[in-house]
Amino acid sequence: MGRVSFVHTCYRVTDLDRSVAFYELFGFEHRQRLEVTDPVEGGAPASIVMMGLPDEGATLELRQEAGSGPQDPGTGYYHFGLVVDDLEDILDRLDSVGIAPTMAPKRVTADTRVCFVRDPDGYKVEMLAPARSRSSHRK
Repeated sequence: MGRVSFVHTCYRVTDLDRSVAFYELFGFEHRQRLEVTDPVEGGAPASIVMMGLPDEGATLELRQEAGSGPQDPGTGYYHFGLVVDDLEDILDRLDSVGIAPTMAPKRVTADTRVCFVRDPDGYKVEMLAPARSRSSHRK
């Protein structure tokens, strides 16, 4: 079998700028913006922002289609997972813009904690972090 590698995942979003700002809180960086007037698969014209983490390619595609309203994450999608070194720092950044976790950080193994938030369109973002914590109020 030939080599296969993961390139990116794509979300339809309601407000592109709001979603870009949300993912920037995790350290994602803007890589490219595209205006798609002749979309693939018969979709609507769209504005697309490709984002990636430092030292990675564009692994996240945020797509706002012309005339689209609120998005429904559906029943098949569960979450987008990130490994974070400092969960408290991320939670503080999210809190500073009024975003609270949907579940308090919880230890899932001796070495790992997990916590979830929702992005502006309701998509779940899972954060996996080392079990250590610099502050006891978020254990």
